[in-house]
Amino acid sequence: MKWDYDNSQYSKEDNDFPLVPEGEYRVKILEVEDKRSSTNKDMRVLKLGLADEEGTLIYNLVFDPDKRRFTNQALGRIFDSFKIPEGELNIAHWVDEIGAAEITHKEYKGRMYLNIKSFLTQERQQELGFLDPSEETLF
Repeated sequence: MKWDYDNSQYSKEDNDFPLVPEGEYRVKILEVEDKRSSTNKDMRVLKLGLADEEGTLIYNLVFDPDKRRFTNQALGRIFDSFKIPEGELNIAHWVDEIGAAEITHKEYKGRMYLNIKSFLTQERQQELGFLDPSEETLF
């Protein structure tokens, strides 16, 4: 790899990427990985890109048998937002899909992070006038 490093752009004090304003954004599923949660439950980790923004977001979906309704609600929102057929759990059918999310800021251990409050339904995305998800220039 060739890279022309410029140390004038590095600061030991600046350890954060800028936070985008809270709001509703188009998001694209860049990667999906199945893992185990810290409580040893099945978990799906989604790495998401924000339209017209730098950086990525991580969303952890824990498949909790003790909270089936909550898990199914979260899955249903993902299926709806990204136009993934209901019940489709094959990772290959999730990657590169485009949907939308409400992004908020959340403090964790003294630092502010982007947080996905919820994924937006197709109906809400149409109300906002978001572009057709086939629009490749967003990302």
